[in-house]
Amino acid sequence: MKVLVVDDSIAIQQIIKDQLSNENFDIETADNGAEALAKYAKFRPDVVTLDVTMPLMDGYEALSKILNFDKNAKVIMLTTLENWSLIERCLARGAVGYISKPFGREELINTIQDPWHYEHKNIVTLFSITCNKLQNSLQKIFSSDVNIVLNKIETSDQQVKSQSTDILSTIIAVSGTQEKTEIKIPSTSIGFINEFTGQIHGLIFSHMNQEYIKKLLTKSSFGDINKSDATKEFFHIINTKFFSTMCDITGHILNAEVTQQYDDSTKLDSFQHVIKGKYDIVVNGIHFPMETQLLSNAHLTYTRRM
Repeated sequence: MKVLVVDDSIAIQQIIKDQLSNENFDIETADNGAEALAKYAKFRPDVVTLDVTMPLMDGYEALSKILNFDKNAKVIMLTTLENWSLIERCLARGAVGYISKPFGREELINTIQDPWHYEHKNIVTLFSITCNKLQNSLQKIFSSDVNIVLNKIETSDQQVKSQSTDILSTIIAVSGTQEKTEIKIPSTSIGFINEFTGQIHGLIFSHMNQEYIKKLLTKSSFGDINKSDATKEFFHIINTKFFSTMCDITGHILNAEVTQQYDDSTKLDSFQHVIKGKYDIVVNGIHFPMETQLLSNAHLTYTRRM
């Protein structure tokens, strides 16, 4: 695999080269965006790692020029958390993923090799942006640091060309059929839904094990209010972040209904298209697994913002 490393820091270039040295990678480097474009045309890499902040030409401009040259280019952005607004623009423009500095060897290799970053970049953009928004929001209600770890995405809309069982993050196909999908959750879980209407009709549905949600909320500023109200407010935050991001990157005009708890008596339509995102909310090193489903009566069409 050919990798083009673009960074104005010689130290970062060397770190990446060292971390990939024992793998089957052919590595080329560039010090800036202009040099990156010239070397991309000559080297034709499989993957580009591109620093967000560089002099003369920043990462977004360099990404745009590379994608204008090759719309199928696979570009992974390198960033610090302080530069998230620019990373969000890069993901929406067409970057297939990002790595936050400082990063480890395993994270670097997994991100470069992970096929779901490549084949389903728009879905990854949706979940990556939403998870970052969630992390920022949940930081405000938890006294401890909160991290969101995206583990798996499943979709019934698209087929997967390849899948690795050696990585934590994967995307797989739920079903290749056109049969409608009914909402089902384990009996030990609690879930909330937000129906949305407009150009597309669908649901945003999140759920978590009941014991996990109890333990999680005791660590939050919601701990002193009614448990049912705290639980509803927590899921409301989750679902509305997905809704706002979905509207933003798809361009659909949609209206969201109020957040409602799901149970077996809930009367809902069935939907043919479903995307499931499985992720962990990590507080004080403790992982609380959660799943959010996006169900719709039509394919979600993603448009990239410029």
